[in-house]
Amino acid sequence: VQSARSGHFGVAIDILERLSERDPGDADAFHDLLIVLGWAERDSQVVRLAERLDAETAPVEVVETLAKSLRNIGEFEQAIDRYELIISRAPDSLESHLGLAMTYADLGQDNRALRAVGFVPAGDRNRVLLAKAYIFRSSGNFVREIVAYDEILANDPDHRSALRGKILAMQRLLLPAQALEIAYANPGVLTEDELGQLHTDWGAVQIRWANQTATDKLHAGYLLDQALNQVAATRRKFADNVTVQQTTRFDRIAA
Repeated sequence: VQSARSGHFGVAIDILERLSERDPGDADAFHDLLIVLGWAERDSQVVRLAERLDAETAPVEVVETLAKSLRNIGEFEQAIDRYELIISRAPDSLESHLGLAMTYADLGQDNRALRAVGFVPAGDRNRVLLAKAYIFRSSGNFVREIVAYDEILANDPDHRSALRGKILAMQRLLLPAQALEIAYANPGVLTEDELGQLHTDWGAVQIRWANQTATDKLHAGYLLDQALNQVAATRRKFADNVTVQQTTRFDRIAA
């Protein structure tokens, strides 16, 4: 388990598998194996092995691992059953309340998801707000998603998950310039590929704006030239990014 906490999942899983095979009745080794497999995101293996798990008596954290793995592989109804079982056994389980809410969101049941969040016990306020943001994102309500992130950032301006979520939500709202401003003010929040996509979106928005606002297409060159210059700069900046190069090539044709 200590190896797994250090990120050496393969080593930990090998040891725990040998222990479980040597003594199938060793519940501790079996439970630890399921938890570590969950940490390693080997969800299908968790679900397969958990067929011999007694969810009624197994430790709560083990059943939570199973519920999360079921959710990760798209078995949402079964995940809900497990989360509800945990909540009946441990009503103060923050993980299970949040997991239940987000699983309802995965199913597209946003009202039930928001109701489930309302029953979350007192705990980490930021995690509750992140769960709400997830629900709003799942339903396509990106404005309310941003509001949830802003509540976090009001008290914790450097919260990386909230910054990242806000930037990506602004991208989905076709506000790439504003998203880029936040991204460059907070280096490392986005990957280089994500920055490349934001720059690409910015160029595409500028091209559309130039086309839609031109009153005389014969004299629309200035705005389009500006947009094309932006696209050219993006192509130079991300010369090794195949996706950026392909997308901006189509944008130039459209312009």
